[in-house]
Amino acid sequence: NVTGVQTCALPIYPEMSSRIEKHCRETGVEIVGRIPYDRVFTDAQVSRTSVVEYSDGPISEKISRMWERVSRMLELDIVSRSQHSV
Repeated sequence: NVTGVQTCALPIYPEMSSRIEKHCRETGVEIVGRIPYDRVFTDAQVSRTSVVEYSDGPISEKISRMWERVSRMLELDIVSRSQHSV
Protein backbone atom coordinates (compact mmCIF):
# COMPACT_ATOMS: atom_id res chain seq x y z
CA ASN A 1 0.00 0.00 0.00
CA VAL A 2 1.19 3.51 -0.78
CA THR A 3 1.18 5.66 2.34
CA GLY A 4 2.24 9.00 0.89
CA VAL A 5 3.90 10.65 -2.04
CA GLN A 6 5.97 13.73 -2.65
CA THR A 7 6.00 15.67 -5.87
CA CYS A 8 8.70 17.75 -7.48
CA ALA A 9 7.41 20.93 -9.04
CA LEU A 10 9.56 20.92 -12.13
CA PRO A 11 9.24 24.11 -14.13
CA ILE A 12 9.63 22.16 -17.37
CA TYR A 13 6.57 19.96 -16.79
CA PRO A 14 4.20 21.33 -14.12
CA GLU A 15 1.27 19.52 -15.74
CA MET A 16 2.70 16.18 -14.62
CA SER A 17 2.89 17.32 -10.99
CA SER A 18 -0.74 18.40 -11.24
CA ARG A 19 -1.75 15.04 -12.73
CA ILE A 20 0.10 13.13 -10.00
CA GLU A 21 -1.51 15.21 -7.27
CA LYS A 22 -4.97 14.81 -8.82
CA HIS A 23 -4.50 11.04 -9.00
CA CYS A 24 -3.39 10.97 -5.35
CA ARG A 25 -6.47 12.92 -4.23
CA GLU A 26 -8.73 10.59 -6.21
CA THR A 27 -7.14 7.44 -4.79
CA GLY A 28 -6.69 8.61 -1.19
CA VAL A 29 -2.90 8.82 -1.23
CA GLU A 30 -1.67 11.62 0.99
CA ILE A 31 0.74 14.14 -0.48
CA VAL A 32 3.45 14.54 2.13
CA GLY A 33 5.15 17.47 0.46
CA ARG A 34 6.07 19.43 -2.61
CA ILE A 35 9.67 20.14 -3.51
CA PRO A 36 10.35 23.08 -5.80
CA TYR A 37 13.14 22.71 -8.31
CA ASP A 38 16.49 23.93 -7.06
CA ARG A 39 19.94 23.85 -8.62
CA VAL A 40 21.14 21.88 -5.57
CA PHE A 41 19.60 18.72 -7.09
CA THR A 42 21.93 18.92 -10.08
CA ASP A 43 24.91 19.92 -7.96
CA ALA A 44 24.33 16.94 -5.64
CA GLN A 45 24.03 14.56 -8.61
CA VAL A 46 27.28 15.84 -10.10
CA SER A 47 28.91 15.26 -6.70
CA ARG A 48 27.39 11.76 -6.58
CA THR A 49 25.66 12.37 -3.30
CA SER A 50 22.15 12.92 -1.99
CA VAL A 51 20.75 16.42 -1.64
CA VAL A 52 20.62 16.17 2.17
CA GLU A 53 24.27 15.09 2.29
CA TYR A 54 25.33 17.77 -0.18
CA SER A 55 23.53 20.75 1.32
CA ASP A 56 22.02 21.89 4.58
CA GLY A 57 19.88 24.51 2.85
CA PRO A 58 16.11 24.91 2.67
CA ILE A 59 15.56 22.07 0.19
CA SER A 60 17.46 19.61 2.39
CA GLU A 61 15.48 20.75 5.42
CA LYS A 62 12.23 20.25 3.51
CA ILE A 63 13.26 16.75 2.38
CA SER A 64 14.25 15.85 5.95
CA ARG A 65 10.90 17.05 7.33
CA MET A 66 9.08 15.05 4.67
CA TRP A 67 11.10 11.94 5.55
CA GLU A 68 10.25 12.38 9.23
CA ARG A 69 6.57 12.63 8.30
CA VAL A 70 6.73 9.49 6.12
CA SER A 71 8.56 7.63 8.90
CA ARG A 72 5.80 8.52 11.38
CA MET A 73 3.16 7.40 8.87
CA LEU A 74 4.93 4.07 8.40
CA GLU A 75 5.27 3.56 12.16
CA LEU A 76 1.54 4.18 12.58
CA ASP A 77 0.83 1.72 9.77
CA ILE A 78 2.97 -0.95 11.43
CA VAL A 79 1.21 -0.44 14.77
CA SER A 80 -2.18 -0.54 13.08
CA ARG A 81 -1.36 -3.77 11.25
CA SER A 82 -0.03 -5.43 14.40
CA GLN A 83 -3.22 -4.52 16.30
CA HIS A 84 -5.39 -6.01 13.57
CA SER A 85 -3.44 -9.25 13.47
CA VAL A 86 -3.94 -9.97 17.18
